[in-house]
Formats: sequence, structure tokens, C-alpha cells
Amino acid sequence: MVIHHTIFSQNETYDIENTATVDVDAGQNQWEVDNLGEFLEYIEDSTANLSNIYDAKDNPAKGLVDVNPIF
Repeated sequence: MVIHHTIFSQNETYDIENTATVDVDAGQNQWEVDNLGEFLEYIEDSTANLSNIYDAKDNPAKGLVDVNPIF
């Protein structure tokens, strides 16, 4: 699944909630978030967990969400 060229801002619990078993390519998006420090950590280490993304890092039975590259 691919989600590109989207602005994520002011969403309820998650900006992306991946409840499927397939991975999501969510790169090339704009993230207006309060957890900028988490995104900076993710850029350095893509195993870091982002609190506004629900994926395999929260539930190993689900697919991953990859947000690189970040705009």
C-alpha cells in the first residue's frame, strides 16, 4: 500500500493506523506533528517507534509503516 503527497495534521489517535498485515509506504508526506523528536530519531534509526503511527512496532502481527523520506 502507498500513501504519498499527503499532509498529516491534527488527527485523533494516529495519523496512520495499519491494521493490515501488509507494509505501508508512507514516504513523501508532510507531517505536522507534536512529536518532532521522534521523527528525528526515526531518521537516524528506522527501528524507532513513532507514537502517531500504529504498525508492527506496536503489534507484531501487523504490517510496518515506513515514513522515509520525510518532508
